Parts: sequence; structure tokens; C-alpha cells
Amino acid sequence: MASEWKPGEGEADVSKWLGDSEAALVAETSDGKEFLVAVAYPRDLLLQLAEDLAPRLEAETMVASEVIARDPLKTLEERPSAKSIEVVEGPPAEQDDVLCPSQPADSIATIERRPYGITIDIPPAGIWKGSRGLTFFAVIWNGFLSIFITVIVLSMTGAIEVEGDKPGWLMLLFMIPFLAVGVGVALAAINMGRRHATIATADDLVMVVRHSIFGKKTHEWSADKIDEIKVGPSGMEVNDVPVMELQIHSRSHKKFGCLSQLDQDELAWISGELNQALTIRRPDSAVVRAAKYSERDNSGRVLPAPGSRVTVQHSIDGTHIHVPSQGIVSNLGGILIGLLFMLIAVGVVVFVGKQEFKNGIAGGEWFTLVFIALWATLFGGGGAFAFFGSLVGGRRRFEITPDSHQLTVVRRGLFGWRTFRWDRDVLEPIAVADSGMKVNNRTYYQVSIRSQKDDSLGIMSGHDRGDLAFVAATINETLGLMKEKTVPI
Repeated sequence: MASEWKPGEGEADVSKWLGDSEAALVAETSDGKEFLVAVAYPRDLLLQLAEDLAPRLEAETMVASEVIARDPLKTLEERPSAKSIEVVEGPPAEQDDVLCPSQPADSIATIERRPYGITIDIPPAGIWKGSRGLTFFAVIWNGFLSIFITVIVLSMTGAIEVEGDKPGWLMLLFMIPFLAVGVGVALAAINMGRRHATIATADDLVMVVRHSIFGKKTHEWSADKIDEIKVGPSGMEVNDVPVMELQIHSRSHKKFGCLSQLDQDELAWISGELNQALTIRRPDSAVVRAAKYSERDNSGRVLPAPGSRVTVQHSIDGTHIHVPSQGIVSNLGGILIGLLFMLIAVGVVVFVGKQEFKNGIAGGEWFTLVFIALWATLFGGGGAFAFFGSLVGGRRRFEITPDSHQLTVVRRGLFGWRTFRWDRDVLEPIAVADSGMKVNNRTYYQVSIRSQKDDSLGIMSGHDRGDLAFVAATINETLGLMKEKTVPI
């Protein structure tokens, strides 16, 4: 933004002029009135205009406001001096002080202040308080589960007799998914209760060291690589209540979360201390936050994020955006899990077929056959879905061509390609939106193409959010769809 600046008054509040734009040129008169000169142009162009206007305005202010008959030499000596007009570049005025909440009275953390930084030590919260109710749920779940498993094992060994002629191994097989849930919840509760962390800052560096039952992990950032530090939802819920965590958002649009075992007030205090120590101000304006995704070249075109593999070509026929595939390695976890589930399902079916149906299927064994078929379908089907979904997602790539009249998207994948087209007039502004899918408590975002004809489409699900924001901004600017904020943060 560029605005007139008067000594002793600070920057003018130009946020009201921005609207959906990232930069505006505003002039302020000597009596405090403001008026808009230009908006919706690239920042560099507005700065050049402001620097050109400033000396012209200075020359205009050298004219006396009224004519008084007096000696010419005296009039020249008392001629009003030129008014200094300074061009100011930057976001709307922010508060100089970073407000930091006070440490809660029941906080278990300790803080050590040093001339060059702080160290915050967070000891284990305990498996009852730190697990946020997961320990209680794990005890109840596994308690009932242990009773059922004990009865099944005793019946298989002949220690007790139970009604029915169904084999005991069949019931054990039925209990495997419930047992997996119980073990997983118990491990998660113990981990949340026993983990502890140390967060330290030194000048413009911050380091987070986490200790858990699974080992030690260290993460480090420099202040200029951090977008914001705040409290946000971890993606986990207990009794339909979101569990909050401390989040560090980097400028590469990657999120790091930790300390979900702490209360929200304590998380807010730690967030404030880190922001204050690193002098990180959290922007209050959605326009300021969106501007970070809009780095531009000298011609005013949006640039991809540093390290991005997305490429763009501009020509007289339009803009061509190439989005390469994420690669198999990025989806390797889903592929391996899906493959494991399918192998287990096939192994169980083969084992049961050899043990139970050697001489054909008797009338009383239809229940066993149907149960095994249903179990294998659900277990193996889920694995097949994860395997092929991850495989297809890892190989999917996009060719996006927006021009002045229409948007064309070609989606290429493992099993072929498909083309989508929309007229410009039926499109809503392109947005980065939640895809509705989560993996390991990580929300997957996508570029949402919304049409008034109900033929909307989501693309690039799971890609880096910087790439998503770049593609959305490029399409919006090429098609002229900048009617609202289209890159939510």
C-alpha cells in the first residue's frame, strides 16, 4: 500500500480501501481526510505511481494560500516551504506490542528467561489428565474385550462349555478388529500422558524437542521461515469436543502440531511467549494473510512457492499450468497398508478353506462361509481401496489451461485421462477448500472449481497448500474471477 504520511501520525489506516485487493494507493489531506487514488493494480506499479506523484504534490504545495501585497524580497523569504510527502509501503498499521497471555495458575510448565531467548519445559501431564479421557475409554473398552477373549480361549481349551458348535477361532477372528482398536487407543493414551517436551528460542531460532514412548524427535525453524504460531484443532475429538494443540505454520505452508495434552489456556500462553520471543506478529487481516501466497514477478504475475514443482507458461492463447504427479513415494504409506490388509484377507480365506471345507460345504457350515466371505470382503475391500486409491493418487497429474473465455482441466492418471471444461461465465471464484479427507489427523486440501451448473470439481487433493494457492490465484486472475477472497488460510 502507499499512502501519504505526516510526521508524528504514523501510517494511515488503509485497510478499509483494500477490499479484495492486496494493494491500494490512498492519499491523505492535511485535514485528515482520505480518498482512494487507485486499487487492484500490482504493488510495484502503485509504488511507481506514488513516487511519481509525490514530487508533483510537493511542487503544488509551494503556492501560497493567499496573496499579500508586500516587498517582493520579503515575500520570497517568507514563501511557504514545500510540504514533504513520503511514500510508505507496507500492510495496514499493526500494533507494536505482541500481547502475551499470563501463565495459568495450574500450569505444569516452567519457563526460563535468558537475554537471548526463553526455554519452556513441559513435563508429562499423566495418563489420566494428559490423555484427555482416552485412558478411561481404553480401560472400559479393553476391560469388556478381555472378558470376551477370556471366555473364547477357555472354550477352545475345553475349560468351559458354551452353547453352539461354532469354532472358537472364528470368534477370535471376529474380535481382531476390536482388539486392534483397543490396543491403539491404549497406546495413544499412554503416549499422550507420558510424553514431555522442551521448547527453546535463541535469537531468531526456535527448537522443539519431544520425548514419547516411541522415542525422541527434534524440530527447528528460523523466525523468517515461520508464518505464525497459534493454537488450533489437532484433528482429534473426545466426546465431540475438538482437542487443541500448539501449531507452528511455516511459510512453505506446512503445519507442525504438538502439546495436545495441555489445556487451551496453557497453549495460548506458550503461543504468546514464542510469538513475543521471536517477534512474530499474527496478522489480523485476511487480506494480509492471503497476500503471503501472492508473490509476484516484475510484470505482476503470481509466482509459485519456492521449491514448487508446478510450472506455468503464459502466451497469447492463455495460461498453461502443469501440475506433476506427487509420486508413489508420497503415498507409500497408504499403498503398504492397503497391501497388508489385502494379504491378511487372502491368507485368512485360504486358511479357512483348507481347514473347514476339505470335504465340501455341509448344511450347517453356511453361516461360517457367509461370515468369512463378509469379513474378507470388508477387510480386503478396505485394503484394496487404500492400495489402488493411493496408487492412483500418486500418479495423477493435471494440465490446466485458463484463457479469457473458458477453463480447461485435463486429469491424467494410471487408467487414462479425462477432460473437463467450463465457460468463464458459469464459474465461481476458485478456492482452496477442505477436501473432506483426513489421513493420520492431517486434513487434505484441494483446489475447488465451483460451477453454477452443478458440475463442480476438486483437483490436486493432498498437494502442498502453497501450490494449491498459486494455482487458484493464477486461474482467478487469468479468468478475471477476483470478486472475493479465494485463498482462505
